[in-house]
Amino acid sequence: MAIKMLFDNFEEMDKLCTEWRERLGLNDWTISLRFAYPHELSDVGFAGESNVQWINKCALISIRKPECMPNSDGEQPQPQELVLIHELLHCKFFGIEQAHPTIEGVFWDTMQHQLLEDMAKALYCAKYNLPHSFFTKPNAEVS
Repeated sequence: MAIKMLFDNFEEMDKLCTEWRERLGLNDWTISLRFAYPHELSDVGFAGESNVQWINKCALISIRKPECMPNSDGEQPQPQELVLIHELLHCKFFGIEQAHPTIEGVFWDTMQHQLLEDMAKALYCAKYNLPHSFFTKPNAEVS
């Protein structure tokens, strides 16, 4: 099975966002999406990021433009849909980021992001009936 790595356009990203909002119970949230260049993200190495306001139940999710996504050759595959799921999961987890990080806070933040990534991968694998090894084998069939 060929797995689609990149969104074709904004409409495809928006449609998948609607699908995943329903799956994750985020229909009462106002979520805006945008494609971004790497320099527009808080870290140029990020594939996406979210700006979440939990009190107002709103978020802005920025996903790296398809033509700017890192090449997955020899690395873990990172489909844009997976990035979207990860960023939507931030809406479910309050307070992951800290304004004044301590060494303990940085460690906790890292562990929480690993948890979100593991959950996003599990949900993605469940949708497409993929083994988790899809993310650890660089020769996975992708398009």
